[in-house]
Amino acid sequence: CNLPIIIWEDAALADFVRENKIGFCIKSLKDLESILSAVTPTEYAIMKNNIKELSSKLQAGYFITNAINKGINAL
Repeated sequence: CNLPIIIWEDAALADFVRENKIGFCIKSLKDLESILSAVTPTEYAIMKNNIKELSSKLQAGYFITNAINKGINAL
């Protein structure tokens, strides 16, 4: 959908969301309104751009190719 991801801060993928700056990691849904209201248009644009780049990588098979190559190199 090319929208920022909202994920629980203790979820397995929370670090991935933070590192790639593609969304928000929240402790509780109660925090969502205050977090969203604090996001600047520039921050939102950066997230949207990062999502677009990540989407392109996914579509091109970047992550699976990378995982396979790492597996082959480990042998």
